[in-house]
Amino acid sequence: MAKQEFQKGSIIHVVGDTADTVDILLKGKVGIGIGDNITISAGNGTILDVFMSPGETYDYPYVAYDDCTIYSYDFRNESDIIKIIKINASMAPVLASANIRFAKQVLDNLALTHKKGFEVYQNIKKLYKEYEDLCDSLGEEPDQFESVDRLPEPPENDSEWIKEILDACAAKDAVLRKSFYGLDVSFCVAAIMTCGNVVRKTRKELEKADMYIELANESTADFMKAYNRVKKRTEARENGEADVVDEDISDALEDIISYSGVEGEVADRFRDSVLEFRSITDKNDTSDDMRKLRRTITKDFYTIYESAFFKAQEDSKLPLVMKMFFMYGFVDTELAGKENAEELKRLAIRWKSDPEGRILTAYEWLQRIYKLEDAPSKNEFDNDWPAYLREEKRSGNLSDSDVNSMLDDPKARAAFELNNMIQSANRMTSGTITTFVPVFHAGEVIRPLDATIVTPKKAKEQMAAVTNIDFGCFYRETVTSYPELKMNQFRYSTEVLPYLILMPNCGSRVQMWQEIEGRKRTTRGRMVMSLYYMDDIETAMIELCGQFRWEMCKTIQGVHWNDVTDPSLTAEYSDYLQFYKKNHDISPDTREKIKNQLQKARNNSRGVFVQDYLSYIRNESKGQSKLNKVAREMLFKYCTFGKDIRSSMAQNPQYQSFIERYEIKNKQELHSLALIIHKVEGMTEDIPEEILKQKDYLQL
Repeated sequence: MAKQEFQKGSIIHVVGDTADTVDILLKGKVGIGIGDNITISAGNGTILDVFMSPGETYDYPYVAYDDCTIYSYDFRNESDIIKIIKINASMAPVLASANIRFAKQVLDNLALTHKKGFEVYQNIKKLYKEYEDLCDSLGEEPDQFESVDRLPEPPENDSEWIKEILDACAAKDAVLRKSFYGLDVSFCVAAIMTCGNVVRKTRKELEKADMYIELANESTADFMKAYNRVKKRTEARENGEADVVDEDISDALEDIISYSGVEGEVADRFRDSVLEFRSITDKNDTSDDMRKLRRTITKDFYTIYESAFFKAQEDSKLPLVMKMFFMYGFVDTELAGKENAEELKRLAIRWKSDPEGRILTAYEWLQRIYKLEDAPSKNEFDNDWPAYLREEKRSGNLSDSDVNSMLDDPKARAAFELNNMIQSANRMTSGTITTFVPVFHAGEVIRPLDATIVTPKKAKEQMAAVTNIDFGCFYRETVTSYPELKMNQFRYSTEVLPYLILMPNCGSRVQMWQEIEGRKRTTRGRMVMSLYYMDDIETAMIELCGQFRWEMCKTIQGVHWNDVTDPSLTAEYSDYLQFYKKNHDISPDTREKIKNQLQKARNNSRGVFVQDYLSYIRNESKGQSKLNKVAREMLFKYCTFGKDIRSSMAQNPQYQSFIERYEIKNKQELHSLALIIHKVEGMTEDIPEEILKQKDYLQL
């Protein structure tokens, strides 16, 4: 017998290991692969190898989901398991319960996989009939697909009765432990060994059911492509888009160069560079020649983009190929891949701009700058547009008259934004900084385009999901006065939602660009992300909100942002990370975790805060403990949960005292505001909007 400790994330068994020990999980959780797409979570008391035979190799990995403690015994023949159960007779009822729960999970997954297989079968048959009807509506002869005609029905689930028994055992677990398992260790042996046999049999059935789904999808892939093509054409016709969908983009590169008006060396060099890049198989090659080629493409791309943008502002209707160029960096059908090009075309046609003007493509954002609706963003030296002009004047590059004329010049402003923020943010959000090119190519696409496009609706839903938890994320405290009401100063909070600017790339990174415009705190912040976001958009939005929280606090606090004598989110968090080793409220294990967090974030306090904020929003708000008590208290203090979550967690011992303190303070502020409102009502019938806003805020 040997006791082993495994840290969270450790691999306990890798694929190909030989089963030569019987492992009992005493503490923690272990993920056990039982199929190509299925991993079961085993809890305390599970005998991890009960369904294995001695000398058998592991087909799937075992991973520690938490810090785990495991007791291992020699495993030479199957009777060893029985001996081990009897040796541990006092804990045998716990082992029986844990293994029944594990076997139940396996059978639950088998039932779900069988259900999914049946749904796949029904859906393919249904779409095949729909495909024939769509072809008829278009006046076309439908192709015949033998793979669909001959698709067999999925295998039947023969284990439903066993699942019913295990469901009943799990439901009556407390009674069984007391009145059955505890009577004799042999009952525990029977339960555990039966579970092992059930899991062994079920794994084979799972493989068959999983294989059916995989083969069904693979064999009918050609049909699904044909169906999607016909479906899109039908929808286009119904929406009156047929002529546009059929618009020829086969000569996109020449059309874009021609539209932009650039001539001579730039046009020839860009054309040749794009064609050369298209012919290269490994577009991520880091050789000197490839780096030079990418630099050339990038430089000429933005020259053409700028020229084409200014021409587009004079056109009443933008050609589709130019819309694709501005939105995605699309320049060539073959470079993008024909199927991707058709999808880009369809999505460009159907793009609906945000009526609120808050979620914008890079092109739409440049239009706002051009029309003087917003000021250009800060450049890489943290200079905004006026500061940049003053710097250029000091350097002797501009005269006073130049500065005055350029300050509100649409072209100068838009060119500055394109060649600073747009260029930098496009590269940064791509997630491939060293191999980035601004032209769209098939190598960027690692997930379906229609599933990854960030529409205004999707972005707003994801941001609302965060602000429903952290209600005060985008609220700013500001001051007004009412001399007529004899009120020289009234502080209230107002919500200012940020701009989200979508870069023309397929990427996997997000960035908080700037939290306010100029010095006015009631202006919108600016966030950037890819138009086609190839990672988890929920995580991305939480990270953006976390970054905003940090940067907005720094802006408000100014030089005191890390001065703990002037308490704030950034000051307290920085102090916590600087002195965590001396903090007696933090255990040695937690200190080690904080150390790892800092290393991962390269000692960047904001990076650690954003990761904690992610856990706070995603897990802590649902009652799942992920943070240490010091970080938890700071996050609740400055990123307080909304009313519904506070109510649901009022009895949670980890949050109870925080919530009680918050509610006391909030009631005091509401009482003070009620006195102000009562005073104002005695002087006027119209209560100022700012006072009502503050009342609404305090009730969130």
